[in-house]
Amino acid sequence: MDNLITHCANDMWSSWTNSNTALQQRVTESQDTHSKLQSHMAKTMQEIYDQEKHIQALKKAVRDKEAPLKVSLSLMIVAVAEVVSVASFSPAAATTAAVVGMVVVAALLAAAAIYLGCYWIIVVSFSFFQILFSSSAGFPEPP
Repeated sequence: MDNLITHCANDMWSSWTNSNTALQQRVTESQDTHSKLQSHMAKTMQEIYDQEKHIQALKKAVRDKEAPLKVSLSLMIVAVAEVVSVASFSPAAATTAAVVGMVVVAALLAAAAIYLGCYWIIVVSFSFFQILFSSSAGFPEPP
């Protein structure tokens, strides 16, 4: 009987030790995983912060470019107006004015597209340039 009680006690002690060891190992693994997740979260948060700073810098760069863009667009419009006013006096200049007008319109479209971020307008503008300057399009000869 003593032998049986000793054997049961040893089995219980062995089971308790194994359970305690397994639990301690699981707690250690959980703590390691928690530390790794916290480290990964800190890196991710830093990357998000860096990207937000980059976005703010890009927005500031766009704002800084707005005034020069408006000036250049205004200058192009003034140039077209001058060409058109000259074209009203000469038929040869009228053909030139039409070509210059088309080029300026395409350039304005491209500038507006870049400013607005509508890249499909850029594609259309450059297609217009290709058609405009292709040999098959041919410009009318001045009279």
